[in-house]
Amino acid sequence: MPPNMQPQYNRVIELDRSLRKSIAEYYFALKGLNDPVKAVELLASHVAIMVEMIKDLKSSE
Repeated sequence: MPPNMQPQYNRVIELDRSLRKSIAEYYFALKGLNDPVKAVELLASHVAIMVEMIKDLKSSE
């Protein structure tokens, strides 16, 4: 890895850790709603966004 890429990788790792923590908190908050239909709807909207992001990244390969 080129030396000038290190800050970007560090930022990605930092964001990844934060995102994983937030996703876990979000999941437990959704479970706390005791409304599985709404919880799935909310979670599915985020999954759809991420699928589009994956498609975009794959098209750049």
